[in-house]
Amino acid sequence: MPIGKQCTTFFRSFTTKSDKKPHLDLWDLSVDNRQTLCFSKHLSSIRVVKNKAETLYMFDFGNSSTVPWRLTVLSASAALYVCRLHEGMSEEDLAWELVQNGIHFCTLQHHDTLNLAPMEKLAATMIPMRLSGHIFDKNDYTFYERQCQSFFSLRRSRAALL
Repeated sequence: MPIGKQCTTFFRSFTTKSDKKPHLDLWDLSVDNRQTLCFSKHLSSIRVVKNKAETLYMFDFGNSSTVPWRLTVLSASAALYVCRLHEGMSEEDLAWELVQNGIHFCTLQHHDTLNLAPMEKLAATMIPMRLSGHIFDKNDYTFYERQCQSFFSLRRSRAALL
């Protein structure tokens, strides 16, 4: 495949004794690259968060952060994609860029900065009792619709459905 040939040529240029190295703009780790990742603000702000199931790559911009949450991606390739984006982008701009490109991400926030969700009045739930000889009619459907409307008037119910 063409991409395989390019990769092979790229790696061979490091292993051969010739002085010919890859073009500087193609080599991210070269100090002479105009867009090197070596000194990237995004790269230096990555924090690896691990649990038993997965590894997350969280971007912690510290005092220069503009939002209370931390942008977190689920793969190293997505983290490198973020590192290649313009360093002047805010967390919201980075999140928007990820959404536009269909890259899965999440936001993490320290529990001390979370606000309690407003308590909503729970909808009255009434479970109708039907005898074995009951025949469903329009009134039963109307009752069902009212219960659905009552249930979905709560923000938490809509969020649970999503």
